Amino acid sequence: MFLSVPAIIVNMTEKKKIIFIPGWLDSGEIHGYENSLAIWEKPIDFQQVMEADYLIGHSIGAALALHYREINPDLSIILVNPLISKRGLSRRWLEFIIREGTHLPRRRLKILFHIPSGVAKLIRLFRIDQLAIIKKMPKERLLIIRGKNDRHLGGEDGRLLHQAGIPVLEIAGVGHNWHKRIDAVITSYIK
Repeated sequence: MFLSVPAIIVNMTEKKKIIFIPGWLDSGEIHGYENSLAIWEKPIDFQQVMEADYLIGHSIGAALALHYREINPDLSIILVNPLISKRGLSRRWLEFIIREGTHLPRRRLKILFHIPSGVAKLIRLFRIDQLAIIKKMPKERLLIIRGKNDRHLGGEDGRLLHQAGIPVLEIAGVGHNWHKRIDAVITSYIK
């Protein structure tokens, strides 16, 4: 069964199963990933996750990708701007909104109705010790991408990863929000 992803990735990876796990109150479809988990809106299709070759976790969605990697060690994981540090998160989130803002297309506005349940899920996701999972993962099954301009929401996380000696690919001109340059890096990695 072929799972759809942005056209740039489809051309390179026709036989690979890729699932996108979005950040808080976001949707993979907004970023061109029709095959994504709508974790903020409905229950997760666990079987779909277990059949994947690659999980792409963006922001707090990276925590869920790592959680599933613990269950299925055959999964390859791509983390994009993972939120690892919980320290000062409220302040960092406000700075992020002021500096970068957030993308609010019409499709994303409907997800905002799920704020109460989204907060509960967010709290559960922050309980996952992402750094511990990352440290024990084989590096050939892991790619961490970080926007070089993600100074507010992900700045602390970048420092933690560097201090732990974990390789991080930084992309210039990209902040915390999803960017088309990220798709190009993912395509190259999966290819």
